[in-house]
Amino acid sequence: MVNQHRLLRSIHQEMMYSIIAEISVLAVSLVISYFIWRYYREKTFLVSEKYSTFDPRFCRIIVDSCILWPVSLAVLFLNKFEMPTIIKAVTEEANAVTFLLYTVILFIKYGQTWGM
Repeated sequence: MVNQHRLLRSIHQEMMYSIIAEISVLAVSLVISYFIWRYYREKTFLVSEKYSTFDPRFCRIIVDSCILWPVSLAVLFLNKFEMPTIIKAVTEEANAVTFLLYTVILFIKYGQTWGM
C-alpha cells in the first residue's frame, strides 16, 4: 500500500512537472511571437519577397539548435534526477530563456544569429 502511494505520488509529480514545463515554454513562445507581430504588423511585402527567405530561416533553426543543444542536453540530464517539481520547472524555463537571450543578444550585437 505504501509503495502504491509513492508510485501515485511520483506520477502526480511528473504530471505537474510536465504541465508546468509546457506552460513555461508556451509563455516564452507567446512573448517572442508578440514582439515579432509588433515588428511586422504594418509591413507589406511582395509575394516573391515574402517566401524568398524560407531556406535561410529553415537552416538557421537547425544551426542554432545545434549550438544550443548542449544546454538542452544538460537540462534533460539534470531533470532525470529526483528533485522538487519547482526546480525542474525552473531548469526548463532557464533552457527556454537561454534560447531567447541567445537570439536577442546576437541580433542586437550582429544583426543575426550564428545560424544565418
